[in-house]
Amino acid sequence: MPYPFMLWGLFLSALSPAPAQEIPYAVAPWPENDRGNHRAVVRAAAKADAVRAHIPWRRRDRQPEAKDVRVYNSATGQRVMNVFRASVTREYGEIVFQPATAPGEYEVYCLPYNPG
Repeated sequence: MPYPFMLWGLFLSALSPAPAQEIPYAVAPWPENDRGNHRAVVRAAAKADAVRAHIPWRRRDRQPEAKDVRVYNSATGQRVMNVFRASVTREYGEIVFQPATAPGEYEVYCLPYNPG
């Protein structure tokens, strides 16, 4: 799958390690259609060409690297199409995406499905 707007130079220069944070876990409702079973909310703290999110998870499905991961802008509900899955394993996902608005929150969904 091509990523037409992902330029490695911009991509690598915008990445910087983020400090480790305590991750709160909770149950919350969200729109089901085309989203996913599991969601992580990521905050883009400052304007940047790319945002990297390291999301720890415990996936029991086979071949998680072969399944889609979707990112949505929380403010607009629009899907972010410029997403790079750097690493997706059963233990974590390393996702890089181009934020439309920053600072802002983004929703990262895995195991997408359409319930009806």
